[in-house]
Amino acid sequence: MNNTSRICAMLTMLFCAVSHLHGQAGSARFPESRSYSPGKLWLEWTPAERTGFVRGFVVGHEDGYRQACNVSAAASPHADATTDFDPCLRKRHLFERELSYYEKFVTEFYTRYSQDRDVPVRVLLLQADQKTPEEVHGWLARKAE
Repeated sequence: MNNTSRICAMLTMLFCAVSHLHGQAGSARFPESRSYSPGKLWLEWTPAERTGFVRGFVVGHEDGYRQACNVSAAASPHADATTDFDPCLRKRHLFERELSYYEKFVTEFYTRYSQDRDVPVRVLLLQADQKTPEEVHGWLARKAE
């Protein structure tokens, strides 16, 4: 084995070791999870930090959706300013439960399904009103087939 091959082999082993230390096993299914494990990070936070994250996500999601609808309405040549009915806003995701529910949902999911710790928190939060952790896990398994 020449020096170049040894260096390549050592770099490969180093990369694998670093990836393993960061909680990643195999390739991530979500592009944003390739360099870290959202589930590992989530489980390292305190419940108060998790709830704070959920609060920020819910508020940011609502604000972002409203702004996008406003931009869309302003750009639409058929906008009707005389009505309170906004079809864009009616399609937004409503978080209808207490923040603690979402914190517990995500924590339970990552705790029970360690193989799914590459799933971004946003994906879980957007599923939490309609599915159980088991159903989300099954949905992810079906997507991987």
